[in-house]
Amino acid sequence: GKAIASWEPLDAYEKIKANNWDDWIQKLGQRQNEIGGKIKSKVAASNIPVNVEQGIDIVFKKEIERAVSQNDSALVDRLGKTYRAITEELIPVKGKTSVTEGNIEIGSAGKRQLNDLTPTQAWDIKKRIGELAKWTGAKSEDTAVNRAVQNAYRVVRKELEKSVPGIKQLNERYANVTSAKVASIYREKILKRHDI
Repeated sequence: GKAIASWEPLDAYEKIKANNWDDWIQKLGQRQNEIGGKIKSKVAASNIPVNVEQGIDIVFKKEIERAVSQNDSALVDRLGKTYRAITEELIPVKGKTSVTEGNIEIGSAGKRQLNDLTPTQAWDIKKRIGELAKWTGAKSEDTAVNRAVQNAYRVVRKELEKSVPGIKQLNERYANVTSAKVASIYREKILKRHDI
């Protein structure tokens, strides 16, 4: 069939063609899993420790300082929650105040290990970070938070590339497919919202 979607970074390697948006997003997910499997195999074969805590801290400190200088408390809060989702083991907990009693809130089981990671642990953290990118409709907040998420993702990716020989090109492909998938899902939501 006729391709309905294409993304230049993907054309060099992926050659993904689709007949509709659902097919496009599904094929991106399949390719993401395929490339991820190749990376996972290489990652599992390495035992060189990976350290990412300092790099992630620097990324979020910079974005939070920028938000503070702009007096944007909503952005500071959202960046803090995103940072917490990366650096802590989050768990559901029951509300404890009279306002939240009976409701589920987000709690912490403690700090997440971000240094002396096995490459497999670092890969899992990288994937978790990638899943934190989102668009809420608050454009300036979304831009700042997603920039921090992308930069934290890059920190982990670069450290993994130092520890696992031969994954740099696979990581680039994985990142391109992931970006295309996230952007396509966002585009599809906008089209549906505007009934286009």
